[in-house]
Amino acid sequence: MKLLNRFVVKKCEHGLLLKDGEFHAILGAGQHKRFDWQGRLTLQACPQNSPLHDTSLERYLRQYEPALVEQYFDSLDVAEHEVGLYFEDGKLKALLAPGSQRLQWKGPVAQHVERIDLRQGRRIDAALQARLQQPGITGMNNVLLVKVPTFNVGVLRIDGVVSELLPVGQYGFWACGAKVEVETVDTRWAVSELNAEEFHAQGMDEHFVTMDLGADEVGLRLEDGKLVEVLPPDSRRQYWKAQARHELQRISLNQGLRLADELVARMNRPGVAGMEHVLLALVPAFHVGVLKIDGVVVGLLEPGQHGYLRCGSQVEIEMVDTRLQALEVSGQEILTRDKVSLRLSLVANWRYLDVLGAHARMSKPVEHLYRELQFGLRAAVGTRTLDELLENKQLIDDSVNEHLLKQLQGSGLEVGSLGVRDIILPGEMKTLLAQVVEAEKAAQANVIRRREETQATRSLLNTAKVMEGSATALRLKELETLERVAERIDRISVFGGLDQVLNGLVSIKAG
Repeated sequence: MKLLNRFVVKKCEHGLLLKDGEFHAILGAGQHKRFDWQGRLTLQACPQNSPLHDTSLERYLRQYEPALVEQYFDSLDVAEHEVGLYFEDGKLKALLAPGSQRLQWKGPVAQHVERIDLRQGRRIDAALQARLQQPGITGMNNVLLVKVPTFNVGVLRIDGVVSELLPVGQYGFWACGAKVEVETVDTRWAVSELNAEEFHAQGMDEHFVTMDLGADEVGLRLEDGKLVEVLPPDSRRQYWKAQARHELQRISLNQGLRLADELVARMNRPGVAGMEHVLLALVPAFHVGVLKIDGVVVGLLEPGQHGYLRCGSQVEIEMVDTRLQALEVSGQEILTRDKVSLRLSLVANWRYLDVLGAHARMSKPVEHLYRELQFGLRAAVGTRTLDELLENKQLIDDSVNEHLLKQLQGSGLEVGSLGVRDIILPGEMKTLLAQVVEAEKAAQANVIRRREETQATRSLLNTAKVMEGSATALRLKELETLERVAERIDRISVFGGLDQVLNGLVSIKAG
């Protein structure tokens, strides 16, 4: 039976000797022999400069073995209101949370704890921030490092309550024992209503400019003299003072909705917010603008740039071309009086005589003119037969023109000229008309042919009568005939002389 048990502890370790799993002794580096005939002892090796991870053993040693604790351990205890900075050989290695307790095995590395009292504030100074940004530090969940960028401000909240406003820069805060948050807010925009209420409750109104507008006012917000935003009536906004020099110009709606030309030029630039409260319109040359406020026509605008406030009112500007224009009524399927379907297209040249009068009488003058052209065209075609229309196409133009003169009288519109552009017949009607035209032309050709034949016969008879009474005329006719014959012959051989040829070619007996 083995009575002694040998335990070896390495130089870089401490040994926890346990008996039946309970603490028995601490062994330093080297060989150790213990009486253990029942085999109840076990050795647990622990690296030097490492924490004691057994919390129950830690409590036991602190309570019953304080001498051993002082001999073998460094006590790294931090109070509830403190944060601990744990150093090894002067290098920061870990952050210890408030209220934490730790026994650290002693070893060749010098270790100590620096304690920071949270009651003095949670902000971390710049030097410590730089050290905390080094890699390899544990316990960084106890720290909040944040950067407030340019054109922003940081809103520090501790346990949900606004504590401080942070200008541009790098900041660090102890986040242990409380909920610490930093919200970065763009100072180029208005303060949100929620933030404004929080800042007011904390007495931070000196950081803001407040702009209140009445129900009959529109505001122009300027930053450093430059227009940046149009504010609607009944609005209340707060802006950061540190960002720019703020000004507010008020415009009373009681003085009218029209904007001065100088304001129109300033608003007609990029980057101005709140332009949904303004209507800017450019009336081009040869046009006028029909101004409507809440659906009522109130006047005409000359060519140029115009601006109106539309806060509480619906403002519209309709562009009207005052030059001569063409309006086409195309693809109209209409039955003639004899039930023939025609497809017609009509073009009318028109212009405004009185723009304001036209829009006062009609909501949409152009659509009204289009319908009247349709009605006039249907009346002109539907009351006439196809033969009447084909015989005189001008009938349609005259009829439509007469219809418009009656219907557009006093409407502010004038039709200068109009005409039918196309008349398209159905396929079967085209075939029938083609056959009719072909028969008419064939009959005309036959009459002309008979007339020409009669005329030719009469001419021959007159020629014969002349030759009958004149030998010279007969001789001339013979020579003419000889000339025609000679034109068709390449070579002529004459026998018996020229007289024989002349006498032998033509022989006319007296009747």
